Amino acid sequence: GEKGSATFNKVERPQHKQYVSGAIGTGFNTQNFSFVSGAKRLTFAADVNYGLWFNGISGMRVGLSNTTIRLDNTSNKNLTSLHADYMVNLLALTTGERTDDKRFQMVAFAGLAGNTCGGADYSRTFGGGIEAGMQFGVNLTPEFEVFAEPSVQVMTSSIMDKGWRPAEADVKLLVGTKYNFSFSPTSIMLDRGTY
Repeated sequence: GEKGSATFNKVERPQHKQYVSGAIGTGFNTQNFSFVSGAKRLTFAADVNYGLWFNGISGMRVGLSNTTIRLDNTSNKNLTSLHADYMVNLLALTTGERTDDKRFQMVAFAGLAGNTCGGADYSRTFGGGIEAGMQFGVNLTPEFEVFAEPSVQVMTSSIMDKGWRPAEADVKLLVGTKYNFSFSPTSIMLDRGTY
């Protein structure tokens, strides 16, 4: 307990404390399992995030994602999620050192999501969810990183119009890029002589 909390507190924040990221990919959503089969079950997903590191190990991100779900040959549903996740830098946690100067990155995340789903031929539904995943990245420069991100979200059954399962699931594999930066309004004001 004490050692773990000490590790969390002693690993300093990365040089770039914030990031924005964008990713696209594919996956499966249980909403269409009763309607289509084979490759038609594959979804198309896109995700954007803003992240902030509290220290070298833990941080938080907020994001918006959209998943297109094919239900038959002519109609689709769009699942839109607003999510907030707690992040843990697993390499920094195990080594006790900052990793932003290392080539490879590994981050776990888990959080909550608010979802809405609908389409031209379907009424709009709403539901909450919990999600978790991993992000495996490679630093190209201190600012730019490319990554792969597998994740799963379990949603309340209310997200499916007339759903009969106790819950629905959305599984994704995304690939994307991340831009790391540091922005401080105070430092900008100081530079301009505002303070």
